[in-house]
Amino acid sequence: MNQWSFKPGAPQEFKEGLSQYPSFVLDLLYQRGLKSKKDVGDFLKPDYEKQLNDPLLMRGMDRAVGRIVNAIKKEQKVAIFGDYDTDGVCGAAVLNSFFNLFDFQPEIYIPGRVKEGYGLNCQAIEHLADKGVKLAITVDCGVTDFAEIDLANKLGMDVIVLDHHYVEDRLPNALAVVDPWQRGCDYPFKNLAGVGVAFKAIQALLKSNFAKKNAEKIPVAFDKWLLDLVALGTVVDCMPLLGENRVIVKYGLVVLAQSQRPGVRALMNIAGVKPIFDSQNLTTNLDSHTLGYALGPRLNAAGRMSHANMAYELLICQSDQEAEFLAKRLDEKNQERQAETSRVLAQVEERLKKIDELPMLIFEGDESWSIGINGLVAGKLSDKYFRPAFIYKIEGENVVGSARSIPGFNIIKALTNVKDYLSEFGGHSGAAGFSTKKDNLMDLKNSLEKIINKEVRPEALEPQLNLDLTLSARDISWQTYGQLRALAPFGQANPEPICCLNNVEIINLSLVGNGSKHLRLDLRARADQPGDSRFFIFRAVGFNFSDWAQKLKLGDKIDVAFELMSDDWRGPEQVQLKLVDLRISTGF
Repeated sequence: MNQWSFKPGAPQEFKEGLSQYPSFVLDLLYQRGLKSKKDVGDFLKPDYEKQLNDPLLMRGMDRAVGRIVNAIKKEQKVAIFGDYDTDGVCGAAVLNSFFNLFDFQPEIYIPGRVKEGYGLNCQAIEHLADKGVKLAITVDCGVTDFAEIDLANKLGMDVIVLDHHYVEDRLPNALAVVDPWQRGCDYPFKNLAGVGVAFKAIQALLKSNFAKKNAEKIPVAFDKWLLDLVALGTVVDCMPLLGENRVIVKYGLVVLAQSQRPGVRALMNIAGVKPIFDSQNLTTNLDSHTLGYALGPRLNAAGRMSHANMAYELLICQSDQEAEFLAKRLDEKNQERQAETSRVLAQVEERLKKIDELPMLIFEGDESWSIGINGLVAGKLSDKYFRPAFIYKIEGENVVGSARSIPGFNIIKALTNVKDYLSEFGGHSGAAGFSTKKDNLMDLKNSLEKIINKEVRPEALEPQLNLDLTLSARDISWQTYGQLRALAPFGQANPEPICCLNNVEIINLSLVGNGSKHLRLDLRARADQPGDSRFFIFRAVGFNFSDWAQKLKLGDKIDVAFELMSDDWRGPEQVQLKLVDLRISTGF
């Protein structure tokens, strides 16, 4: 059972001078790190023209622009080396689109997840050199590929690194490294995705004298029409949707609803996404959920179950027929990915059932499991059991795995402390990848268990639910719904607010949906204002909440944690509570 806690509200000094906004909205904005009147204004009114930073503030950007322009002028062979995930694939596609303006066709290289792994590799560098490549541009990788970039230099190839990952104390010997995290970089917003850095490179290129002299080749608002892919990579890579990313995604969703890309339109169609665009108000029914849960998994499925080239080809194809074919293949790969994830997850959970007491660390692997779904399984296990999870595949004497963690346990720090047992590792505090030798597995597991036993208290492994605000029955209204929706697009660092309503009575209860997996409740609550004797009645739905049906009965008083949603299923549109959790009320 989740332990409920409430996030603190904003201090009064923050709210002074912002009386035009509801108090609970200011609480939510303060929780998201906004500290000034300007912060609030920028957040609630994203402005593409005013809130994107100058790309030339990024260290190394001017040198990167100069070298790219020189390559185009001299018609040198250029390669774009993208990562195999949605971020890297989208980044490669948007960068390629700039070169195409000048009838320039770069070599595209996306490594295989299983055979090559993440980042540059020497075999790929040699392959590109054999093809006559003189300039290689990495997207969403490269900042830690020291040996590979040294090899490229030796083979007569310049390298420009466009990356967004954390930078070590030293940089690779590339002609230019463009990464907002590097020391000495004055770019004010650090949390761009890899495709975001590639997009900033295009913005810088559009400001160059070369672009100005060739303006007739560049369509009006060319950079804005790239925002569908920039937003897609940003959300799927779990970048915080604050600052510049919020602007990118807000406008990117509008572009997505009108996408000029046959591949993107075909992908939306096969995912059941039906975009609506209001040209008068520049709004759309698409949201970050569309990106993260409908489109992103299908693109990522290519790299997980086959090769990411399939996703790249979909994004750049010009034929509706080809787009439909590729989108169908990606959908099939996504179904394979779902089935394989379920299979592995079931096997792990069967193993866990045989353990008397759930360990503080889940550490499981098998020869039959796919490398491409390790991270997905680890994430689901970590979310369900609220503890770090390491899932790996054994290949002969080698082991490749992924890890996911919980708040309060820095997984990359833990791996750093056991690096003697690892061949390679990388990531951040909540997610990481690693490789090791089979002979090291038990030593690795025992060392990690010692670390977690030392650093994490058992009570910290109890699932936590952080609630944003408490509402009264009178607050369940279209007005409140609209005020909360003003904070969209939701995502990392700006989650959809979870509200709480206490001491409500169940007046109707039923199971609905395919397989009766979902719980539907009609709830009644008394007005909380003195002298107001009214009752309010509203509907709640809990997806996959069927287990609760045996624990509840009519007349029970409960507290509900929920997100406000709009529902028009089988009737007029109404505000509905989408249940996140519930508990028996102790109030009167």
